[in-house]
Amino acid sequence: MQRLRPFFCFFLLVQVCLGCTTLSLAQLPDGSIAPDFTATDIQGVEHNLYDLLDEGKKVILEFSATWCPPCWAYHTNGVLDALYTDFGPNGTDELRIFFIESSDSPLNTLYGEGDSQGDWVSNTQYPIIDNGEAIFSDYQNSYWPTIYTICPNQILTESSQNSYEGHAAIFQANDCTADFVNGCVDPAACNYNPEAVEDDASCNYPGCQDPIASNYDSSAGCSGECIYFTYDCASIGDAGWAEEEIGLFPEWQQAVHGLAWEGEWVFNIPATLIEPESGVSYGLHHIEWSDLSGLPSWIVADYALAELDASSQHCIAASGIPSASAIHEVIASGEVFVSLFGQPFSIGVQSFSAWLEVLENPNPIPGCTYVNAVNYLAYANIDDGTCSYPGCMDSTAGNYNPYVTEDDGSCGEMCNDDESSCTSDVNSDGFVNVSDLLILLSEFGISCE
Repeated sequence: MQRLRPFFCFFLLVQVCLGCTTLSLAQLPDGSIAPDFTATDIQGVEHNLYDLLDEGKKVILEFSATWCPPCWAYHTNGVLDALYTDFGPNGTDELRIFFIESSDSPLNTLYGEGDSQGDWVSNTQYPIIDNGEAIFSDYQNSYWPTIYTICPNQILTESSQNSYEGHAAIFQANDCTADFVNGCVDPAACNYNPEAVEDDASCNYPGCQDPIASNYDSSAGCSGECIYFTYDCASIGDAGWAEEEIGLFPEWQQAVHGLAWEGEWVFNIPATLIEPESGVSYGLHHIEWSDLSGLPSWIVADYALAELDASSQHCIAASGIPSASAIHEVIASGEVFVSLFGQPFSIGVQSFSAWLEVLENPNPIPGCTYVNAVNYLAYANIDDGTCSYPGCMDSTAGNYNPYVTEDDGSCGEMCNDDESSCTSDVNSDGFVNVSDLLILLSEFGISCE
């Protein structure tokens, strides 16, 4: 059964068809509040009228029917497309336009199929909404095309089949400003809206958007100052330390077995301390730094245990040649005092850790690996035959040792049992050498009975 569309054509009582009407002639008058709606366009994008108005946008609604000749004639004259180009998202970004098919026509008619005036989609830049009969009804429309301009204050005006200049004059008029726009009213915010009169809690603020910066802020609405500093003693006093927790920084360092290493830790004492279980923040009064443990034996470190005030940093400089691959936990310990009513209150001894990882060296490390040699190299992993052994190298001495490689001054007279005993052989080992001299010296000055 063919669907019938009741309509009549009129213009000053002559049969000139300027529009396609329904039987109801009542519609919203100029100055009415535009009814809100949420609709999804044929591309699957959802739009809400009041959200756009709250952003300060002006909105043109083109109610149309795909079978309507006057609708087609106006739609294809390019006026609304030109407005969208100049004032839409890629122009001044003050205007939004929606084509609303509201005559219960099938979707394919928008593409020029069936009972349609042509392809409404291909050359239309702005969103097209199908099945808009409910919106058409809410606006109490009586004919197609009906075209409204809606200002940010939600007031509508029937702008009709106007010219480019006529439409622009309506939405750029002083009474179409965003008098009642909600938005961010804080001038310091990234999205400050000077036309907003009521804050909608949408303000977002500048912050550092660089993830490698120490003050990176993932919630920043626009770019702000970034702070870059390294966790070393040269950065002590920098503002970035205020963002860090109490503890040793950096938390992780690396060295390589057998290669000379230099590194630094900074013991950061912030202004506040957060209690882990409750999450309550306390003012930090001071720390009595009493111990630094976990440093490997090959490290030479320079630091000063002391009473450390809040909002301060303290350097631990270290260096050495790693003797073996390992992971070392370096622990700074001390009694922590928080501030209660301006007075220090102890919360006990606390420990703060950092880690030093010594990596395996893929290359051979030659050196003397014999622990009793004078040139023993603790980090060597391949003996290179350079070990040096101390002893007497004088072949005429009584304690000559043919296997030693370094004379240590121990050569001495050898006692001969066939002759009188050596009076200087204090330790009676059969030799007179440095050992006997040391014993003599240790008893020098003692009164003998």
